[in-house]
Amino acid sequence: LISNSQLNAPCPMPPSPPPTPPAPPPPPPNPANALLSLRSSFVGTSWPTALSNCSSTGTGDPCTALVPGSSSLSYWTGVTCTTSGGAVEAIDLRGYNLNISQLPSDWYLFGSSLVSIQMSQNYIAGSLPEAWSSLSMLTRLDLGYNDLRGTLPAAWSALSQLRTLRLNNNVG
Repeated sequence: LISNSQLNAPCPMPPSPPPTPPAPPPPPPNPANALLSLRSSFVGTSWPTALSNCSSTGTGDPCTALVPGSSSLSYWTGVTCTTSGGAVEAIDLRGYNLNISQLPSDWYLFGSSLVSIQMSQNYIAGSLPEAWSSLSMLTRLDLGYNDLRGTLPAAWSALSQLRTLRLNNNVG
């Protein structure tokens, strides 16, 4: 027999769900991850073939993952490293028809090693990143024939080594 006190007893609560695990930390800031973030920003297009051989976790550093026996200074198509290795010196992705909704702001990670960015004849939209003002040794920037809009960031006045700036034939 069940007593009245047992009938009025509260129902047991179901067990609480296990706690949600924390999100994985973002990849550490380094040039390889800056290039990989650019690759992940492509809309409906992909990086030239060689980058697809690199790890999506950022372990395929463009300046240390050189192909044995190759005379190339980088394993990634369109990326040139310094002759001493270890630092990205130039990015040349002209005419690949890359569809990018915004230029990456994290390229400040290249610091003083990056001297040339050539990404003309693509489908790059958005504005020019103010953070690129820290690319202190940048001498050449060619972003012509894209879909960029806006004005030059005032902070770019710090780019004292910049000798060639091409922004022609942009929509904005």
